[in-house]
Amino acid sequence: MSLHILKAGPMTTLQDLGRRGYLRYGVNQSGAMDPVAASVCWQLLGQTPGDTPLIEIPLGGLQVAVDAPTSLAVVSTGFSVSRSGAALGASALITLLPGETLDIRPGTAGQFAYLGVHANWDIAPVLGAYATHLRSAVGPAPALNAGDTLGMTPHSPLDERLNLPPLDHGPSVLRAVDGPQLDYFPVESVDRFYSQPWTVGAASDRMASALIGEPLTHEKGFDILSDGIAFGAVQVPGSGQPFVLMADRGTTGGYPKIATVISADLPRIAQARPGTVLHFERVSVEQANATRLRQKDGMLAWLRTPAELDTERLMTVNLISGVVDGHTPPA
Repeated sequence: MSLHILKAGPMTTLQDLGRRGYLRYGVNQSGAMDPVAASVCWQLLGQTPGDTPLIEIPLGGLQVAVDAPTSLAVVSTGFSVSRSGAALGASALITLLPGETLDIRPGTAGQFAYLGVHANWDIAPVLGAYATHLRSAVGPAPALNAGDTLGMTPHSPLDERLNLPPLDHGPSVLRAVDGPQLDYFPVESVDRFYSQPWTVGAASDRMASALIGEPLTHEKGFDILSDGIAFGAVQVPGSGQPFVLMADRGTTGGYPKIATVISADLPRIAQARPGTVLHFERVSVEQANATRLRQKDGMLAWLRTPAELDTERLMTVNLISGVVDGHTPPA
């Protein structure tokens, strides 16, 4: 039995939460650009996040079919999702039948959507993960294209949830902690980084999100002895235009890092389309850790909500911004 790829935009790939333990060997972590959306997708299917591959769908969209009844979950921040022409919510859990198609196309918001399957995939991990890094050709499959088939053994169908709303990743403010080379920048550059607006540039991709604004200046030059790069690290090259390192970043880099976007806000930058205006807010490591824990609690609350979730209900269990204080979990 198979999942059939009928249409696929460029850079459609299999992903999980990333390849761990190999950075020291120069092997990229890769993985889902939006780990929160990916984790929600797995959990809608009753799966442990990261244990099975998902299809990460960029703006080119995806159309699939199956040859046996199969439950599939789609999670997005604003894509257009339909089954054989009938519109569904921006996120949905459906059972697709042979002869039907599932279409996932760019909509009002977001850069990436995720498709998961309630099945055992006939796909073997590579170096312990299903993450795909196209530049180095590391992963279980190359980019997916029309005509590809992915073998699987479907499980029993799940109850459908057809009209789940888009995930709300909150305002376009990226909270960040100080970077390891903060002393490479004069105080006025650090203040400007946190006070001025930044526009996401067209050169952004899975490797980095380019930011455009008034250039920053360096106090000690813009070259350092290359060191490790975290997901969300903000490097500032000689141009003074920062870029945020994303899932397909290199393992090391030689530009000074002024900040690191906190893990809870990585979905905001991952889903920001070119032209989006962003701001940075300086926070402590303790604040970053507390926000991450609240985000996890909010995600669990969202997953316990009734099958048909409306927008008003979603706002009471905002799982992305970390603002869940005062929420009373459902019984």
